[in-house]
Amino acid sequence: MSKTLLKKVKGRSIEFLILLLTVGIAYRAHGQDIHYTQFYNAPFQVSPSQIGLFDGYIRVQGNYRNQWRTVPVGYETVTLAVDKKFPSKSKYQFFAGGLVFNYDQAGFSELNHTQIQFLGSFTRRTGNNTYLTLGGIFSMNQRAFNVGELTFDRQYNGVGGVDPNIDPNEDFPNLSNNYGNVALGINFRFQDKDKLELVDKLEKRNKLDLGVGVFNLNTPNQSLLEDADVPLPVRLSPYVFGTLQLDENFDFVGSFLAQFQTTYRELNYGAALKWHVNRNPGKQLAFQLGVNFRSHDFGESWSPTAEINFNNWRAGFSYEVNTSGFQIATNRDSGPEFSLRYIFKRVEPLPKYKICPLI
Repeated sequence: MSKTLLKKVKGRSIEFLILLLTVGIAYRAHGQDIHYTQFYNAPFQVSPSQIGLFDGYIRVQGNYRNQWRTVPVGYETVTLAVDKKFPSKSKYQFFAGGLVFNYDQAGFSELNHTQIQFLGSFTRRTGNNTYLTLGGIFSMNQRAFNVGELTFDRQYNGVGGVDPNIDPNEDFPNLSNNYGNVALGINFRFQDKDKLELVDKLEKRNKLDLGVGVFNLNTPNQSLLEDADVPLPVRLSPYVFGTLQLDENFDFVGSFLAQFQTTYRELNYGAALKWHVNRNPGKQLAFQLGVNFRSHDFGESWSPTAEINFNNWRAGFSYEVNTSGFQIATNRDSGPEFSLRYIFKRVEPLPKYKICPLI
């Protein structure tokens, strides 16, 4: 960098920092939208068509991810979500709705993304073993950063150090930006189970979900600069989730998710073996072990995964190992991820409510 250019950068440190933050947001939009290694356990980040697609009446779940813990710009992501089916007098369809809270933070500036999502979906039984779901999400978003831990050129004391007591004399016109966002999705479900069973012994477990989510349909402006437009590009997310019953007690569980956002490409694969230790009602217990693999424009990573299912509870753990070019900084570490889910199941009077028998 030339001395003249360096002087210009130092002389306009506010604009330069905000520009870096804005570029960082745009980069995150391509490669660091809120997402999880256990993408199949974070359904609303995959597609709005996953709303209400579960066996039960109310689903409560949470996710936590701590990425790149060995570098100072690590990411922390938290999701808390609930969705509920609304019973219908028709045995062929139902509506569902819910709320999601997402929070994502990175770096010394605590560049963060806070999101409240409002969920809605409609599921229609199209055959003895098939279902069609249409879903939508409207979200309220805030991008923000904190200058408290940042240092500026005026705070260098001339002997190689930084004096935080020196007033940086910086004024940031915008520390945050608010915007709305819209997403839509469609899902096709194929499954063995074709009728409402009063007692679920997990005897029919084959199922396949094919679908796609389309996010950022309104391409909202996420810029932190005044009078600047940095649109959040549309993200397309096709996926396939499946369970293949191998015998009475073992299943193969596979998953695939692709992410396309302008020139960015990401492919996620998952494979696991699930062992149903006990299938009796009230004592249902299963363990699942597998591995996930992610391939994207700037490298690859893989993650061993483990899950335990006990009745209506499910808990998952994974640890990502970074094999991309960034492994020089991370020492191959990426970070742990946790997921937890509980489904409320309640038997309604049959003459009053009829719910589609999803598994």
